[in-house]
Amino acid sequence: MILRPLSADSPSASIVIPTLPSRDHSSVVESLRRQTVENFEVILVNSDELDVCEARNAGIVEADSDIILFTDDDCYAPATWVETALSRFENDDIVLLEGTVDVHSPGPRHYIGANLGVDRDAARRIGGFDSRFAGWRDDTEFGYRMESALGLDAIQYDPDWEMLHPGEFGSRRKLLNEMRFKLLYPRRMHDLITTPDEPLRELYVSTRREWYRICGRLYETLLYSRPEPL
Repeated sequence: MILRPLSADSPSASIVIPTLPSRDHSSVVESLRRQTVENFEVILVNSDELDVCEARNAGIVEADSDIILFTDDDCYAPATWVETALSRFENDDIVLLEGTVDVHSPGPRHYIGANLGVDRDAARRIGGFDSRFAGWRDDTEFGYRMESALGLDAIQYDPDWEMLHPGEFGSRRKLLNEMRFKLLYPRRMHDLITTPDEPLRELYVSTRREWYRICGRLYETLLYSRPEPL
């Protein structure tokens, strides 16, 4: 299940890639062989029994580096991808780095799992990725829990740290995941996706946001339990 096509004795970064035995991951691995730095490892979690969250969590546990970089098996890393990430983590206050994907660059605080870096101990402390969101919103939910645990000052968005993704994204919207996500993080969702430009719209948005906040509090209190540390 755990494959290491690239390894190092004391890696500066661990790159975790979830994949399936039926999928071709050779392109992303080949792009990682052509990086401008060498001292890193690649961990392929190759299993059809684990969902994407479980696979990423398995990679977190297996990682030998304090810095973990996530991407997907259908991506292609630019030559400076690892070097750029390592330079950002030279700032000891940064525990989560988010970048862009060429076909999908919505801006900060969207946390795209195909291009994400994290401090290993921080990721383990918050319980890694939550399988209840597997396949839709799992990466953004992970980022929001990091925000809650460590604050926005510990998170950096770098629009120049780009991952390439040929073709369309494979994930598809899951209604149950979206409903659960909106209940759990109503205020942040509205703050990010809504920009009121008139008084009545502001009143409407504020009222709706408060309603979701109440529902979210009830949901979190009665139904939602946060993941245990890895």
